[in-house]
Amino acid sequence: MSDDPSPSRKSWLSRFGLERKSITLNNWNTELSLLQKEGQIDPSAVGMIRSVLASQTLTVRDIMVPRAHMTSIAIDDPFDASLDKIIQSGHSRIPVLSEDHEELQGILLTKDLLKLMQDPSLSLISLLRPVDYVPEGKYVIAQLNEFRERHSHMALVVDEYGAVSGLVTIEDILEQIVGEIDDEHDISESEVEPEIEQLDENHYIIDAKMSLEEFNERFGTHFEKDEVETISGLVMTQFGLLPNVDDEVVIDNFKFKVLPYDGKVLERLEVKPCDDQ
Repeated sequence: MSDDPSPSRKSWLSRFGLERKSITLNNWNTELSLLQKEGQIDPSAVGMIRSVLASQTLTVRDIMVPRAHMTSIAIDDPFDASLDKIIQSGHSRIPVLSEDHEELQGILLTKDLLKLMQDPSLSLISLLRPVDYVPEGKYVIAQLNEFRERHSHMALVVDEYGAVSGLVTIEDILEQIVGEIDDEHDISESEVEPEIEQLDENHYIIDAKMSLEEFNERFGTHFEKDEVETISGLVMTQFGLLPNVDDEVVIDNFKFKVLPYDGKVLERLEVKPCDDQ
């Protein structure tokens, strides 16, 4: 009988001709490149391994959906209105807010709505599932392990003061490792509005969720504000309240015009330099 362990008993490192003691995080990329060049590992596998390594330093805050962009319903919303919002979102889990829209009551699984439709005497609150909370600074890989252990798919993210700042799902984490996961509810790339749409020279429509860093890089500006991260936040700070459609504000020689939006978050902004009248 051979003393060599069977392939199934070897570690996946050994199958690639690597010994655990010889591999460090610092030389992983070099080793992976060599393995790919020698044809011992598929390029897609290399990409996935590198994504896993890169995820070691990511925190939940880096990948969460901010609260302003969460799809949620309130416990006292009309049933038809809630149903329309849920159907439009395509999500299978929906956070449910209290009547004052401040407190989280629980998570509603959309499949549980069938029980409510079958028996209208049931109360919505009786269908809610418990809410899991995680801190913003928790590492993504640790959160993935917790999802697996708890057999859960979603958690609400809280900041250092205990306020809900967003939500994270197991799909968000997996997409960091394996890339974008499309399902039947995802919008195709051709349907997604571009982040920057150029109308003519020096005249644009932009996605208001664009980060200040991206805007600075694209337009050569130097916007910087500690308490906000997006152009929407910057513009809202300048107005000091929710602006009306077509309201305009000038910031460092750039004019921003508010385009139609629904809710409390700006969606698109018209932008042009003030000296380009």
